[in-house]
Amino acid sequence: MPDITKRGRLWEFKNSWYILLAFFYPVSFLSFFIIGFRTCCRKWKLAGVLYMVLLLCPLPAANRLTVSISLVAYFAGIIHAFVCRKEYLIRLDIYQSKQEQIENQALYESIEKEYDSDQETAGRIIESEPTLSEVHMSDREFVRKIRNLNAPITDETVSAYLDKIESVLTNIFDYVEKHPEKQDAVRTLNNYYMPEIVKLLERYIELSNNPMKNHQMTAAMAEIESVLITITEAFQNLYNSMFNDITSEISTDVKVLKDIFVQNGLTEGKNELFVRKRMNVNDEK
Repeated sequence: MPDITKRGRLWEFKNSWYILLAFFYPVSFLSFFIIGFRTCCRKWKLAGVLYMVLLLCPLPAANRLTVSISLVAYFAGIIHAFVCRKEYLIRLDIYQSKQEQIENQALYESIEKEYDSDQETAGRIIESEPTLSEVHMSDREFVRKIRNLNAPITDETVSAYLDKIESVLTNIFDYVEKHPEKQDAVRTLNNYYMPEIVKLLERYIELSNNPMKNHQMTAAMAEIESVLITITEAFQNLYNSMFNDITSEISTDVKVLKDIFVQNGLTEGKNELFVRKRMNVNDEK
């Protein structure tokens, strides 16, 4: 069975525990409250309310009809819990990804404020902005550092992700050299992302070279391996975002050019109008 999300089967299994709660009669309706609140999904919250009414309200009467209604609702809730699992895991993945982005942004802003505070405390006054060549010397050093750290890594998957990261970074820095107005993106990479990546890779190599690895070390290595996927995707998105302004400007220029051609009778739009006029004249004759 293929994975439903990119987070893998283990994550999906851990977050499917709500199904077990669906088997606990008569409180199985709680499983829908759980998935509804975890994903901020209104329809599952309403389903929880409906199952709660059908499961609990008939019980005080305790006759054959009311008990039957309650049991039907119980078995329907179990089936429903299984049916909505795929949609729930996808929604949860998207919701948690957004939360992680918000947390990472808050962390980055906090680190940036601390950095600015340390600069002021130490009395370091920046008299001028660094030149483009100075900025990119630092960038190229980071790329070479990643390449050097990748050399001793034997895991082919990890090495492939590092090759991809190196390639995307090289493309980013080449682009910024031609478009100095994009230097802010590179400055953010230098101040936070690249030092953190280098530190993680150094720790990864240190753990992988340890002949007496325990469960905690293996788990830490797995976490670093998993975050490489996120890093690769984030850098690729950063590179793609650099072209947003250019693609938007191209689309605008192309539309303006087409409109000018039509207005001056140089393209099909004007020709169609001319053909219609000729047809009307022939009809009159």
